[in-house]
Amino acid sequence: METINLDALTRPFDPAQIRQREGRGGKMLDYLETHAVITRLNEAFSGAWSFEAVEYKTLEGEIVVRGRLTAQGITKEQFGSSDVHRHKGQDGEKGAPVSIGDDLKAAASDALKKAATLFGVGLHLYDRPQAGQRPQQQRPAPQADPEAGTGAERPAEAPSAGRRARIESRTATAGRDGETGPGEPGKATPALSRSRWRVAYERVQTQ
Repeated sequence: METINLDALTRPFDPAQIRQREGRGGKMLDYLETHAVITRLNEAFSGAWSFEAVEYKTLEGEIVVRGRLTAQGITKEQFGSSDVHRHKGQDGEKGAPVSIGDDLKAAASDALKKAATLFGVGLHLYDRPQAGQRPQQQRPAPQADPEAGTGAERPAEAPSAGRRARIESRTATAGRDGETGPGEPGKATPALSRSRWRVAYERVQTQ
């Protein structure tokens, strides 16, 4: 048995040979024209290959063909398909088929190209992102804020003597909820916790 010319079969196609069409869901897909695949098969197998449309069926406006590609004693089978193109009918109804023969030919060509991929022809198209599906550029990771802490509470700056007097004056009647309210005469001001001290201090700073 002759050695299969994998270099020729799997060699990427020139970008000028790659076409694009709209697939299901509006996505743009890369594809090869049939003559480009036939040329590659002729090169790899020196023309010693054959293709047969084994069977076909029409399924609700679509023709499906099962194709068989044989080269150097190896056989690959794949399915190909094509829409049935119809004339425009009246009142929105579908008209008669334009050419069933052309639709069969298109489905058979699709089966040939898909069977050729099993030999490695055009496989590189499946490895690259399709149009409209290019990977998005990764956004740079957000830089750490040099002013931000590590999660631990930073101690408040020590107030000056004058500012401390203002704080004590405003918090002399502070309630348990940290908001200023009327004090009860004759009762000493309760000692402020660290958190309540900081709240009061920030209030003074904004004035």
